[in-house]
Amino acid sequence: MNYKRGFTLIELMVVMGAVLLLSGGAITNYNNYSDRQRVNQAMDTLKNDLRTAQNRALVSQKPAGNNPDPGYYACGQLVGYRVTFSNASGTGSYSTQAVCQNSGVEEPKGDITTRTLPTGVLFNPLPLETTFYSLFRGASPSQSITISGANNTQTVSVSASGNIEEPLPTATPTPIGSTGATGPGAATATPTSTPTATPTPIPTTGDGLLGRYFDTKDLVGNSYTRVDATINFDWGGGSPMSGIPNNKFSVRWTGNVRTTVAGNYEFTGDSNDGKKLWVNGVLLINKWQDGNNSKSATITLSADTSYPITLEYYENKNDAHVKLLWKVPGTSGKVIVPQASLYST
Repeated sequence: MNYKRGFTLIELMVVMGAVLLLSGGAITNYNNYSDRQRVNQAMDTLKNDLRTAQNRALVSQKPAGNNPDPGYYACGQLVGYRVTFSNASGTGSYSTQAVCQNSGVEEPKGDITTRTLPTGVLFNPLPLETTFYSLFRGASPSQSITISGANNTQTVSVSASGNIEEPLPTATPTPIGSTGATGPGAATATPTSTPTATPTPIPTTGDGLLGRYFDTKDLVGNSYTRVDATINFDWGGGSPMSGIPNNKFSVRWTGNVRTTVAGNYEFTGDSNDGKKLWVNGVLLINKWQDGNNSKSATITLSADTSYPITLEYYENKNDAHVKLLWKVPGTSGKVIVPQASLYST
């Protein structure tokens, strides 16, 4: 007699258990992949939003919108765009808003744009607020921003020069495979390491500061740029360049100043008419008024270090001159900041 054997109850239970285990593993793997994707996509969105804030600051895009209140968007001088971060109530989010200077006071202005991170994704640790400054303020503060969730972490770095990028991975030594033999004569694994990228060399001497010359005394309007080796000008009653009037013009110089020794550096601005000086983001000199005047201030700096520097100047009428001097620690007098210490980029 021929007959077909069926599955026993135990065999069916074993098969069903195996199927459940396999499907459970597939679901777990899919969920892990989905979690990683959410963190990666959140980081991509964050980087795009940071670059948008940076670009708006660099082109001095003032806030605008549909609010009927005329003071809501009032922005005499754009300082930059501020980004703040939050993990309030277990939800990660960040907000962007313009910062303006009105009558000498810096204040947030315009609409607040807020973005919420995906569920379960938080800042770790919670970053400090960061501001992408306009050219009138100079370099932005640097920091790293990390988001994490579901055992996945992504980090983006914001440098003082405004670069927004992921940090490069650290090179890990990779040993050559061993034969597994032991004892005398056994092959020994020789460790090798991934070659380290050669850093971009820092110029050994400066080229000066980048000057943007405006045909108004308010740092707006038509502008012309050039690199000035030093800030040591006496134009008298004349014009600094073609396209700029003899009176009622302004200049903004930006770049970096490189120190030689550590200590207290005394910076002096001598001009007719007004000027403002920032070093390393600190407003050292603020003499924004007509007349022939000299103003000095001191700041503590490290040795052999580049610091962002911004000098603003305006000429209203009559004679025009502007000079930037410093007194280096250990020296006896003030001198014009030399070209060798000034970098336009």
